[in-house]
Amino acid sequence: MSDKQESPQADEHAPARVTLARTMNLFHITMIGVGAMIGAGIFVLTGIAAGKAGPALAVAFVLNGVVTSLTAMSYAELGSCFPEAGGGYLWVKQGLPGPNGFLAGWMSWFAHVVACSLYSLGFGSYLLETLSSVGLVPELSPATAQVASKVAAVAVVLLFTYINYRGAAETGAAEGFVTIAKLAVLGLFIASGLVATFTRPDWKANFTPFMPMGGGGVLMAMGLTFIAFEGYEIIAQCGEEVRNPKRNIPRAVFLSLVLTVPIYVLVAIVCIGGIRTEGGIATWQWLRDLREPELGVVEAARQFMVGGPGIGAALLLIGGLFSTVSALNATVYSSSRVSYAMGRDHNLPTAFARIHARRKTPHIAIMASAAIIIIMALALPIEKVAAAADLMFIFLFLQVDLALLALRRRRPDLDRGFRVPLARVTAFVAVLTLMVLAVYLLKDHPVSFAYAFGWIFIGAVIYYAYARPRERAARVSKVVFAKVHDARPEYTAIVPLANPAHVPNLMAIASAAAKRQGGSVVALAVVQVPAPTPLDAAVPGVESARRVLDLAVAEGKRWDVPVEAVVRVGRDISNAILDTIEQWEANLLVMGWRGYTRDSQRVLGTTLDRTIRRANCDIAVLKAGEPLPGVAGDAGQVIKILCPTTGSRHGRLGMDLAAGLVALIGGHTHYLHVIPPDGEPAAGVENMQKAGIDVEVVHSTNFQGTVVREAQSRDLVVMGAARGALLPQLLFGTKTESVARATEKAVLLVKRHPGLAAATLREMFRPLEPDEIAAYEEHQ
Repeated sequence: MSDKQESPQADEHAPARVTLARTMNLFHITMIGVGAMIGAGIFVLTGIAAGKAGPALAVAFVLNGVVTSLTAMSYAELGSCFPEAGGGYLWVKQGLPGPNGFLAGWMSWFAHVVACSLYSLGFGSYLLETLSSVGLVPELSPATAQVASKVAAVAVVLLFTYINYRGAAETGAAEGFVTIAKLAVLGLFIASGLVATFTRPDWKANFTPFMPMGGGGVLMAMGLTFIAFEGYEIIAQCGEEVRNPKRNIPRAVFLSLVLTVPIYVLVAIVCIGGIRTEGGIATWQWLRDLREPELGVVEAARQFMVGGPGIGAALLLIGGLFSTVSALNATVYSSSRVSYAMGRDHNLPTAFARIHARRKTPHIAIMASAAIIIIMALALPIEKVAAAADLMFIFLFLQVDLALLALRRRRPDLDRGFRVPLARVTAFVAVLTLMVLAVYLLKDHPVSFAYAFGWIFIGAVIYYAYARPRERAARVSKVVFAKVHDARPEYTAIVPLANPAHVPNLMAIASAAAKRQGGSVVALAVVQVPAPTPLDAAVPGVESARRVLDLAVAEGKRWDVPVEAVVRVGRDISNAILDTIEQWEANLLVMGWRGYTRDSQRVLGTTLDRTIRRANCDIAVLKAGEPLPGVAGDAGQVIKILCPTTGSRHGRLGMDLAAGLVALIGGHTHYLHVIPPDGEPAAGVENMQKAGIDVEVVHSTNFQGTVVREAQSRDLVVMGAARGALLPQLLFGTKTESVARATEKAVLLVKRHPGLAAATLREMFRPLEPDEIAAYEEHQ
């Protein structure tokens, strides 16, 4: 054996949390949301989407408005109670376990950066077309035009990077001016188109057949244009810089949708109805077959907009410039806020969280996002990657809808400025519709799925290699003494110890399990350290903890089981135990407790409840006031065990532990199966009987009374958790816990680890403990 001491994991004297200045009002954030929604999507994607949905393009926009409104309600509620930079990333990190939070931020950052690259290229194309239409630029070859367009894209990204660097108020003011200008252009376009449509006697012919590509075409158009409706994610990114966010964020979310969805629908109607074609070709086909279908609305303006073909097209080109500029401005802002929040949470390098001393803006995050935007605009096939951004937003919105449900359960204490009506139904329908859109995007853009999942895979690698270790270090738990074996066995039982009087019983149970599996025991002592004290300081209590572990090592020698001794210091006892379970990849956790609490929110006590709910291994919890027979060193004593069972997986774990104790100490186990008077034995019990195990079957309507009566002549009751015990207030199930409460005998409650899927669901909907909430608020 060798002594090992772990070096400090993190700097305990971290700087105070930095925040952004609240300088934006309702008008600013509404204009940012509207600017993002009425961006390149309406100018670039309308003609392309018409080729997929036909005259039903307006229906696609209406349905997209309905679908996005469901998730928008989740954004309104969560944005009102978490008014911080980060948006959906922050909420998913709070609501969903494991890597979900990191991946939400990672996908959000990618989606905003790619969308911004698309908008910058759209600006370059519209600028070149505008200058060409007024004779300021001669006709260029395709290669030269592409280079010129990319140069313009880089220039506009640099311009709005500087505007964002200057400050949030400048960003909001610029967005307000640009958004109002393009709304005026679109208003003129729509009015001209409505006149052109309804002054034609045969205008209905342009809408017949209404769905030439069927419902699938409508869904493909919805998936293609869904990126246009992500403005409320950008509004959420403003949370930390908004005045009165509890009131203004929900209002801005709904105002942006009310303003933009009708505009999309009207633009679709006039593009289909106002255009006149030759040769009997349908309008939607004419838009699809244009040499540059992304300029479909410009071609429509040439036909019907006031001022004639030249002025109409020029106005639309100017509107396109305003739209791409405003969307670009909003996405430069939002992409930097996501990376800033991830840097502040140690998921990205902390440089991303730096705030400029004078400008009060996250200048490093802004510049990093701008660099990626420029690289993508110059080097990548942006059309395909833009479809991947659609997928990223869909995946992010899925996570946010699930986080809404989880946080309703976990954080009922939050002060919500808005509450989603019928939240379960609303979130379920939102998730279902988003999944349908994702399927149709896969059908229409399979290469984009490869881009999306490639980015997610890279994010997963970064999370497990970089972000997760930093999160664990920030959780603040550290080994200060360890006496461990060089070779670690495949089976490990961990025993947290504090009271010397409990050492014999707990070590006997852990030793029985480890010996039966050919493994070892880790005896753990946790010394709690208050927040102001650095973990690497001289902490009182370590020496007394080592003395308790010396007793545990002696017990291991007595039972001929290898024992490793670990002293860990940390802010929170439960987290320290969970860290040890993860570090040793433990198979079993053995803990002791004095009895049930009177607090309706806690069953066994704060540390036990939290540890049992979150432990990634099997659980055994012992309630025993006195040493068990044969454990205290009394020669010749044996143990008599009662093991009520149904043959379930929890019951089989109890049988294994009971058999291990009998093999270690000596004694006998009596198996009991209680069923209703007209019931049949459980299949697991019948299998036990077929295997030659003697199980007493008792017909009774009183499970608790029967078990308590049978326990009177035994020393220990070993019980597995009841099936389906996933309710947050019940750790082992109603029947099991009723017996533990009623009997004065020693009781060992056991529970199998539920597996990854069930554990994830349980963690998602587990209410946070008061001290977990306090720890989060202290971290924030």
